[in-house]
Amino acid sequence: MTYENFKKLFVTELKEELTGYDISIEKKMKVNSCCECICIQKLADGSISGGFQFEMPELFQIFLKGEDIEEIVESIKESIKMKSFEAQSFGQDLLSCLSDFLITFQAINAELNEEFLKEVPHITMCDLALIGRLTKEGNDEIYSMVVTNRLLQRLGWSKEELFTEKRLGTNALLEFEVLDVSFGAPFNLYAVTNKAKINGAACIFFPTVLEQIRKKLGYDFYVIPSSIHEILLAKKKYAEAEEYKKMIKEVNQAVVDENEILSYNLYEFSNGKISIV
Repeated sequence: MTYENFKKLFVTELKEELTGYDISIEKKMKVNSCCECICIQKLADGSISGGFQFEMPELFQIFLKGEDIEEIVESIKESIKMKSFEAQSFGQDLLSCLSDFLITFQAINAELNEEFLKEVPHITMCDLALIGRLTKEGNDEIYSMVVTNRLLQRLGWSKEELFTEKRLGTNALLEFEVLDVSFGAPFNLYAVTNKAKINGAACIFFPTVLEQIRKKLGYDFYVIPSSIHEILLAKKKYAEAEEYKKMIKEVNQAVVDENEILSYNLYEFSNGKISIV
């Protein structure tokens, strides 16, 4: 069966099993990529969660591995039952106890996410964009959602209120930390991330963080975009810029997941500012 035929049969089966839901296939933007998703939303549902999305290529791969369409539909139904409770709880908490949520930030590549950023409030620097997230720490995991234009409006906030100087000066999700990752190399290499090791590269937008590191190290440095989760800092004298640029390209192609690539550019922190080398 072809992918297109699978989509048609799957949607037909799903509509028969899920009455009271609007079901459609749409292109959805993710960080650094676009994916065809089946979107399922309860009719007349104006909740913050905005319904449920499942990636069609992933469902098709499950089908190719031997699971029939009826079984996949049943797993979707069970998943919706579980996610409905989580989404409802998250949305209710968000509207009634907003103070329980942290405003955190994530750095992404602006050029690779041009379409995605049309629906998301952001600020830019070089080839990067900083977006906001509402985050809540549970017992075993961290729950987080991107602050979209729609959500910002629902909360009654302005873009300026999201990216206030106070919030950018004290990043909400757990403090940044500097880790020595030289591992016996003849030069010092430092990784900067946050305690959760999630979206830690946002620190590149926080000049106070980088300035504190510069004062501690005693020199300006190159900033290597390791991934959306961390950046690496290296003293300029240890290698030429072209060597670092080559390393960034190779690591992005061979090691970093597509959705976690931050940039192919090399940066430098000098005179309190970030710039592309």
